[in-house]
Amino acid sequence: MGGSLDSCRLTPPAGGQYLQAPDRVVLTSRMLTGIASQREPVSNSAVLPEAGMNVHTVAPWVVFSCDGRRYGVPLDFVREITAARPYTRLPGAGAAVCGLAGVRGRVVTVFDMGAVLGLRSATTLPDHRLLLMDLGSRRIGAAVEDVVDIAPAHVEREPGGVGITGRGRIYDAEFIALDPHALLGRLLPG
Repeated sequence: MGGSLDSCRLTPPAGGQYLQAPDRVVLTSRMLTGIASQREPVSNSAVLPEAGMNVHTVAPWVVFSCDGRRYGVPLDFVREITAARPYTRLPGAGAAVCGLAGVRGRVVTVFDMGAVLGLRSATTLPDHRLLLMDLGSRRIGAAVEDVVDIAPAHVEREPGGVGITGRGRIYDAEFIALDPHALLGRLLPG
C-alpha cells in the first residue's frame, strides 16, 4: 500500500466499512487495526536494555511522510486518519502548532509534524492528512503530508533525538520510528 490515502484500495475489516464524506475518507482505530491485521506480519525485534535481550513481536505502525521523508508512529496511538480540516490559529503559538480544530464536537490541538521535526510545514499541501492520536487522556491532531502505509513493521530501537526511538522497516522501505509522547507531549501545556 502506498501513495495517497484516497487512492488506496483497502479491504474493510470483517463487518466494517469506511466512513466517507464527499471530501474525505475517515479511518477509525478499529478499522486501522483491521487493515494492519490483513497485512503480512513482519518480525519486529526490539532490544530491552534492562533485560539485555531481543524480543520478537509484531507491532503495527502508521507510516507517514513529511518533506519527502518517512516517519512512523505505533498504531496504538492513532485513533483516526482524516483529511485536512480548517484550523483556528492560536495567538502567540509557534510554527509547530497549527491551531485548534473541531472533530465530531471535540476541540483538539493540531500540531504540524513537518514543523515539529524541523522540516517543511506539512500543511503547505492542500490535501494533507490529519492523524488523531491519544496521548494519555488528551486527543491531539498531527498534520502530515501523506499516510504512506499501515502495517506491522520491523523496528530496531536506537536512541536518536527527542522523540526518535529508532529505525523501522516495512518490506524494503525504511522509516524513522517516533514516540508521540516524547515528541508532542513536551509541546502540550501542564
